Amino acid sequence: PGDGDRVATFTPDLVAGRVEDDRDTAIFIEFEVYGDPGLEQELVVSGPVLQPNDGDTTWTVPEGSLEEDVWYWWRARASTEGVVTPWVQPFRFRTNTENAPPTSPTLLGPPDGARIDTLQPTLRASQSMDPDEDTLRYVFRVYDPMGEIFTTGEGRQVDSEIHFQTPALIENTRMTWDIVAIDEASAESPPVEPWSVYVDTENSVPSVPTLLAPLDDEVLTEYRPTLRTEGSTDEDGDAISYVFSIRSAAGMPIESSEPIPEADGAPQEWQPTEELAEDGAYVAAVHAVDARGGVSEEASVNFFVSAENEPPPVPEHLSPASGAQVHGDDAILVWSGVQDPEGGAVTYVVEVCAGEECTRSMPQTETSFSMVEEATDGTTYSWRVEAMDPEGVSAGPTEPWRFSVFSTGAADAPAKEGCACDLGPGGIPTDPISPLAWLSIILLWRYRTRSV
Repeated sequence: PGDGDRVATFTPDLVAGRVEDDRDTAIFIEFEVYGDPGLEQELVVSGPVLQPNDGDTTWTVPEGSLEEDVWYWWRARASTEGVVTPWVQPFRFRTNTENAPPTSPTLLGPPDGARIDTLQPTLRASQSMDPDEDTLRYVFRVYDPMGEIFTTGEGRQVDSEIHFQTPALIENTRMTWDIVAIDEASAESPPVEPWSVYVDTENSVPSVPTLLAPLDDEVLTEYRPTLRTEGSTDEDGDAISYVFSIRSAAGMPIESSEPIPEADGAPQEWQPTEELAEDGAYVAAVHAVDARGGVSEEASVNFFVSAENEPPPVPEHLSPASGAQVHGDDAILVWSGVQDPEGGAVTYVVEVCAGEECTRSMPQTETSFSMVEEATDGTTYSWRVEAMDPEGVSAGPTEPWRFSVFSTGAADAPAKEGCACDLGPGGIPTDPISPLAWLSIILLWRYRTRSV
């Protein structure tokens, strides 16, 4: 499979391109499959596979080696009469033998049973997850009081939510709605319990309250944070209550309060009864409800819980593969990016050693480091990388990987485009036809000189 392909079998055929050798000897291809991008978790190897007389070389991964919906990496190399080529850069593929449906979205608003003062409310839901990593589309469905579909429409992504503004609904009528996620193979998410809204344009709903705490994107050190709000008003003079809620960043409800009556315009507070998780991303939300059930739009902020500063995870090496031989122009170190548990900016420091002589780079945000200008032919290097958070906290460097740079004068250097002959001192060709060519050039030069 090509790099990034999906395969619909647990026994895919790995195909390596044909290798040519002018010595007319038998050529063998070796295949290896790994479960991680660092090529450390070796799953299965082929052993030497004889290259056929014509065409490419194919090897089938044995049954029972792979699992569903998992990324794997594979590579190959050739050997003949004791000569072994370097491993090619690995390709990755993903197993996907069955199409699994996406998870169900979570309904977010307006709240179930809410009375609204607009004929065209905006319905909100969370995004779904798809095991096959398909692109999803979302269809909202609105039902009349008899349970028949009144209207449908496709939602659009707004930040981390899915929104749909309905066409005009029916005044003084309770209507229900739900949503379904659909993947690229038309598989639908499991059904969700519908929510209802009551359209009452004669009752003005309260204004959107102001969420005073937490602040947007604030990092909190309390596992039971205090939510604080104020500022909602009602044009009809109805009494107002506030309803607080906390949900995960993915939209899953965690806990909600009972309606808390407003007291003389003073800010109102609420704390969840259960502790939140360390290094968790959450959404704090509040809406106002009047005495006749009219519901305001929601005010919400994102926040993060972190009572302890934990280091970013150790990165994973990607390229060059450990033990690889590369040309100097390909001496570019690549590793996987990591996320700081607290959401801070991560920087990387690279250490490169040639023997006992080591150098460390300045902190950088990029996940690659070029050695093209420093790489020396015939030298073996080791390298490792360390990730740090804004406070300099680190989980330590990676284990060193090694690679060698081809010496352009070595007999085993890969052939480059151009003359398919060996070069002697000064770059003069040494193949059998070269002396004749040089003699012809000298005689021609002497003839022209005498003519002049």
